[in-house]
Amino acid sequence: MIDRETYDRKGLFRRFSEDCKCSTSMTARIDATELAAYSGKTGTKFYINFLYILSKVLNSRDDYKMGYLWQTDELICYDRINPTQYVFHEDTETCTPVYTEYDEDYGKFYDALHIELPDGHLFFAPIVNWGKYRNENGRLVMPVSVRLNHAIAGGYLAANVFRLLEKEIKAFAGTGL
Repeated sequence: MIDRETYDRKGLFRRFSEDCKCSTSMTARIDATELAAYSGKTGTKFYINFLYILSKVLNSRDDYKMGYLWQTDELICYDRINPTQYVFHEDTETCTPVYTEYDEDYGKFYDALHIELPDGHLFFAPIVNWGKYRNENGRLVMPVSVRLNHAIAGGYLAANVFRLLEKEIKAFAGTGL
C-alpha cells in the first residue's frame, strides 16, 4: 500500500484523481531496426520479443505498476504487472484477451506466450498500443502509444517509456537477453 501522505506525487495525485480525472497519452515512432534484425536472425517472433521488452520496461519502475483498490480506497504498487494482449477473430470480428505472466527470464516469457478506458476511472495500469513497423530512411520505425493515468504519471514518465524501450531494444538485440 502507498501512504498518500508521504507519496512524492501527493499533490499531483490528489489533483488528477479528484479534481481533474484524466490520463496522459502520447505516441512516438521508435526505432525497431535492431529488434527486427534480431527476430529474423534468431527465428523468433517480433511481436513476442517486443511484448517482452515492453513488459520489462513497464516493470522497471513503480510508477508504471500502480493500482487502486476502490473497495478500500487504497493506492497500491504491484510487485509485477502482466501483459494482456488481444487476439482478433476475423470470422466473428471479436477479440479474446490473452493473459501472459511476465517473467524477467526471456526464455520462460517466450514459452509462456502461445483497452481503452474512459477518463475519469481510477485505472492505473499502462495501456500501450503499437502498429506495424515500416522502412523510413533505411531504419524500421513503428508507432507506439502510451497512456497512463495522470494521477500517477505525467508527460515525462510517458516519454520515458519510449527512451527505455529503445534502450532495451538495443540491449536485447545486442545480447539476445
